[in-house]
Parts: sequence; C-alpha cells; structure tokens
Amino acid sequence: MKQVNIHEAKTRFSQLVAEVEAGEEIIVARNGKPVATLKRADSQDAAGRSNGRRFGSHAGRISHYQEEDFLDWKDEVAAAMLDMTLQDYIDDSARLWREHLASSKP
Repeated sequence: MKQVNIHEAKTRFSQLVAEVEAGEEIIVARNGKPVATLKRADSQDAAGRSNGRRFGSHAGRISHYQEEDFLDWKDEVAAAMLDMTLQDYIDDSARLWREHLASSKP
C-alpha cells in the first residue's frame, strides 16, 4: 500500500486515481500521519458493505400517478374555493394571521 502526502495527492490526483482503478490502495497522510485512503469504489457503502442496489432495479415496481388520479380532488378544491366569497377569504386570512402572531409571541 502506497502512502503520499496531501500536497503530492493534490498534484498527482489524476495519476493516483488511475492507480486506484488498477487496484492499488493509496493512503493520504498529513505530516506523516494517515488521514484518508483512496481505494476502488466497487458498489459498496461507506462501511464496506455491498448495498445490493443497481440503477433501474425497481423498474416496473413503482407506479407513477397520472393527472387523472387527481381530477376528482382538484374539482373538490376548486369548488370549495369558488364557494368562498371574497369577504370569507379576507376574514379567513385575517384569522390565520392573528393565530400566527399569537403563536409567535414569547
């Protein structure tokens, strides 16, 4: 296992990555003390365990909602908003603002 200091790692980063791709593990040190390890990332999580996930592995398992799924809901909301008069809206907004101010006082 090769050890390099931080300055050398910054200077030769591309070369070190090529070495890591070839299977080498490289220790990065500060003042001679190891602080990081460069090693190949072969679909393992931070603890070194294989997470078993692959891109696209849930294809066909997740259903996507269509706009039609929400048409009834949108109609109900629109109807409720149309039934509300301007004065009701103003009164409701004022009530919500008063509640907000009351709840934010220490």
